[in-house]
Amino acid sequence: MAAATAVDVYWRREDAQPPAGPALIVVIDVLRATSTITTALAAGAASVMAVDGPAEALLLRASDPARLLAGERAAHPLPGFDFGNSPAAMLTPAVSGRQVVLATTNGSRALAWAARQAEDVLALSLLNVSAVAAAVVAAAPEALYILCAGTEGRFSLDDAYVAGALLDALEAVGQAGTEWTDAARAALWTYRGAPERPFAALAATGPGRSLIGKGYRADVEFCAQRDAFAVVPRLRAGVLVAERPPG
Repeated sequence: MAAATAVDVYWRREDAQPPAGPALIVVIDVLRATSTITTALAAGAASVMAVDGPAEALLLRASDPARLLAGERAAHPLPGFDFGNSPAAMLTPAVSGRQVVLATTNGSRALAWAARQAEDVLALSLLNVSAVAAAVVAAAPEALYILCAGTEGRFSLDDAYVAGALLDALEAVGQAGTEWTDAARAALWTYRGAPERPFAALAATGPGRSLIGKGYRADVEFCAQRDAFAVVPRLRAGVLVAERPPG
């Protein structure tokens, strides 16, 4: 990544501004959309299409019954969908070679927005933070926008934590840059408050507590694994496909 790369973090999709020029957008919804995307691609899915809502997903399957649908509302699986939003459920041969259409409350909408704003979009979770960091360095963008999906229009500490994990990884390889906003530095400091305790960090957040309370503790534990997959979900022709990190 170029030393002069401008780096900014948006805490919510609603705060995000379209890039003024060429930019790389990295989208985070660690609990759980971007973790589910990363796992699906690691399990051999041909691609993942992130959409704004369930109605769009159902229309897409109507046009191609081979598509698999995954998604949630209020954290629970949607009626008529093949999967919910639990990343571990993607570790099945059923997804191999198939396109997964994802419709979630926060993350898929953030990704759909990013896809309309920039040609280069990556999906980030703790599961692939080092792989995404390597991809960012290789891309050497003029501007790096890190977009936290947030939770129904509210700030989410879990996404800020993962934004900080990415920035920490970039700084560790000498790619800190010189034009970080205060939001970027705040994310970095958030992560550095508990770098060795990712599950505790995620479980203490509002979304983490909510998922655990609804019976999804195993999902939080799964999402807290750092670098479980060397997969970079990258936008290509409107869908996210798996790329391997440089080197």
